[in-house]
Amino acid sequence: MYSEEIKQYLKKKKYLLTVEEYLYLIESPQIRENIYRDNTFYISTDDGYNFSFKIVDKDIK
Repeated sequence: MYSEEIKQYLKKKKYLLTVEEYLYLIESPQIRENIYRDNTFYISTDDGYNFSFKIVDKDIK
């Protein structure tokens, strides 16, 4: 998944992911850093994108 695709995916999901979605997302070879702090995940990509999101118990429509 490319950075722009990650951006659109997170936006579509309102920056709230299930554990399964999170695991799928971090499989991307674009991800260079993955940090968890203050109940929020922060990821950065090798082409300079930075994202933050939270994990929820179930899928939010």
